[in-house]
Amino acid sequence: MATSERGAVTIVTAVEELAAGRYRGFLMMDTDSGQWRYDCPKCHSTPLEARADADADLEYAYRRYLTDPLSQKPPGTLH
Repeated sequence: MATSERGAVTIVTAVEELAAGRYRGFLMMDTDSGQWRYDCPKCHSTPLEARADADADLEYAYRRYLTDPLSQKPPGTLH
């Protein structure tokens, strides 16, 4: 897990284990309004590959978060 900040947004990159020993990276944006999650599209055979995928997608996920802000959703919504 790694954490970075962009203004008032805390971004956490992490890896989850899926069925059959596959791994997928994801990013969680945490703001005062709630949390927003981005799942990386590819699954990998090792957690290191999945983590590298999540790190590489950080800019893309952050820009996607900016175009779909939590303020347009009910409070407490996990996107």
